[in-house]
Amino acid sequence: MGSVVLSMLIVLGVLLGYVGVYAKVTKSGYCRARLYAQVRETRVENQRLRADIQMLSSPDRLGRIAMSAGMQFSGEFCYVRPRPTLVVAEAGRD
Repeated sequence: MGSVVLSMLIVLGVLLGYVGVYAKVTKSGYCRARLYAQVRETRVENQRLRADIQMLSSPDRLGRIAMSAGMQFSGEFCYVRPRPTLVVAEAGRD
């Protein structure tokens, strides 16, 4: 009788261990699926934001905004280079 109870306890322990491991694996699978969904959503949002950046920074749009602000288009381009400054430090005499 004692050996039957002991063997039943061992079988019960093994079954509970299996169910626990299965539950943990299932929970990990759900977590993984949720994370993949977030990654997909983030990629879609990233693509949308990149398209918005391209549209908002287009030269035609910026030109229209500049014209409406009173700026005028010039066909000439001038580049201004700052002159290098020369700094002379005075050495102190001791």
